[in-house]
Amino acid sequence: MTKSVALYARVSTPRQADGDLSIPDQKRAIAAYCKTRGWAIIAEYVDAGVSATDDNRPEFQRMIDDAVRGTPGFNMIVVHSYSRYYRDNWQAELYRRRLKKCGVEVASITQEFGDGPTADLIRQFIGLMDEHQSKENAKHTLRGMEENARQGFVNGIAPFGYRSVVTETRGTKAKKRLEIEPEEAEVVRLIFRLAQFGTTGVEPAGVKTIVKELNRRGLTTRSGHAFTTKTVHDILHRTAYVGRYVFNVTDSRTAERKPIEKQIVVTVPSIVDEAVFEAVHAAMQERDPMRVAIRFAPQPTLLSSLARCGKCGGAMSLRSGKSGRYRYYTCSTARRQGDCGCSGRTIRESLLDGLIVDHLAEFAFEPHRLRRVLEDVIQAELDAQREGPRLLDNLQSRKADIEGRISRMHQAIERGLVDFDDAEFTGRLRQLKAQRLEVNGQMQALKASERSFPPLTASKIREFSRVLRSSLHTGDVRTRRAYIKLFVERIIVHDREIRVRGRASTLAEAYAQDWEREVLPQVDGWRPLGDSNPCYRRERAMSWASRRRGLGPCEGGV
Repeated sequence: MTKSVALYARVSTPRQADGDLSIPDQKRAIAAYCKTRGWAIIAEYVDAGVSATDDNRPEFQRMIDDAVRGTPGFNMIVVHSYSRYYRDNWQAELYRRRLKKCGVEVASITQEFGDGPTADLIRQFIGLMDEHQSKENAKHTLRGMEENARQGFVNGIAPFGYRSVVTETRGTKAKKRLEIEPEEAEVVRLIFRLAQFGTTGVEPAGVKTIVKELNRRGLTTRSGHAFTTKTVHDILHRTAYVGRYVFNVTDSRTAERKPIEKQIVVTVPSIVDEAVFEAVHAAMQERDPMRVAIRFAPQPTLLSSLARCGKCGGAMSLRSGKSGRYRYYTCSTARRQGDCGCSGRTIRESLLDGLIVDHLAEFAFEPHRLRRVLEDVIQAELDAQREGPRLLDNLQSRKADIEGRISRMHQAIERGLVDFDDAEFTGRLRQLKAQRLEVNGQMQALKASERSFPPLTASKIREFSRVLRSSLHTGDVRTRRAYIKLFVERIIVHDREIRVRGRASTLAEAYAQDWEREVLPQVDGWRPLGDSNPCYRRERAMSWASRRRGLGPCEGGV
C-alpha cells in the first residue's frame, strides 16, 4: 500500500545544526528508505538544536497539528530513530495514540519491530532505554560543564559585553574564555553611568529612564532588538561585569535557583569597577518599592485597570514625581520601552479623575438621559425574558444529551471496554462533566434572571440619579472605584478627547434592585449582566466622549 509520508528530523544541539552534521544524513537516509518502498514524501519537518525530552519544539507541534487537521494529507511519520521523535516514553505513547486516532502511524527506519503486542512491548522498552540514556547524557554533560567552569573556562553564550574566544584545544574540545567586546562593553558602561548619575549627571536614573535613553540613542541588543526594562535590569544585576561570571545558577528544566554551593564562579575580565557596581545597587535598593517605608506607600487610584492609552491600547498606570507630590496616569508601554514602543499618553491623575467623575455624574447619569437609556435596555430585557422558556427547553435537551454520554462512558468502564487510565478517555469525560456544570449554571441563571422593573416615573428616575451621583462623589477611593467599575468597561485617553465605554445593562439591573433601601451601595454583591449567561442576557454598550478640557457632546452613545 502506498504511503504518504511526513519526514521528521531533529538534532539536539545548535552546534550540530549549524555544523550541518546530522540533519542532512537523517533526511538522506529517510528518503532512500521511502524510495525503496515506493512511499512519497509530501512534507518535511526539521527541529534544529532542540531537545526531545519534551514537546516544546515548533516543527514537531506544527507536524502534529497538520496530522490532526489532515493537511497536507500524510498518513505516516518517518524518523531516523525513535529517539529523534521523543525521549520521554510516556509522552511519546500519548502522541502515538493521538496520531493513531487520526490515521497516522509513526515509523523508524532503523528500528523496525513489526506489529502486534510484542512489537509494542519492544518499542516501549526501547523508548525507556532512550529516556534513560537521555537523562544519563544530561548528567554527564553537566558534570563536564561544571569541571570546565572550575578550570576557568566558560560554557554557553557569552553575556552582552563579552565574546567567547577559544584559548586552547584538548582533543576535539575547544576551551573558551570570555573576552571584552569593545562596542557592547561601552553600552554596558553607559548603562551603569546612567544608573549612577542619570542623564543630568546629578541624580541616579531608574531602569525605565535608562531604557528610554538607550532607545533614543538608537542602541540595540546583540540581536538587534530595542532595549527593554528586563534587559537593562539583568545587566545591572549581572556580576560578570565586575569579574565574577557565575555558572550553574538555575536548573535548566525547572528554572529553580540551585544552592549556592553548587554554583561555580569563573574569573573574567571586568567591565565595571566594583565600587560603581555597589553604588548602583545601593541606589536601586533605596528606590525599591518593596523596601519603601509604609508612609510612602502609594495610594489607591480611582481608575486603575480602566484607563488605556488611545495610541497603543496599553494600560495607563500611575507614575509619581517629586517624592509623590505629583501623580500621573501614563502609558505603560512607553514606560517599559520608551518612545520606540509608544510616544505615550500622560495626564494628571486629578484631571482625569475629575473629568470622568464629573462626566458620569453630570451627563451620563443625568435624569433625562437615564430615562432614555433605561427605556431601551429594559425593553430589551423584557423581550429576552419572553425567550426564556424556549432557551430553557434547549438547555434541558442539551443537559440530557450530555448526561447520556457520561452514562455510556461509565458503562464502558464497568464492562472493561476501556481503560480508565487512558488519558484521552479521562480527558473527554472531564470535558463532558465541565459542559454539564456549565449548562446547569446557565439554567440556574435563566430561572433566576426574571425580574420586574419599577415604573419609570419622574420621581424614581430623579432619585435613582441622585443615588448614582452621590456614590461617585462620596466615600473612600476603593468604594468609589468599585462603583465606577460596575458601569465603566474602559476609558480610552486620546490627545484631544477621552472616550468612556460602559454597560447600559448594569444600569437596568441597578434600577431593578431595591435601591431605595440602599441596596445599591453593597457593591460586592453585584454582578454585571451578561457574565452569568451570555446566551440569555443582553449587553448593550454605552459610549461617552468628553473633551480633555471640558465636557463635550455625547458621541456614539445609546
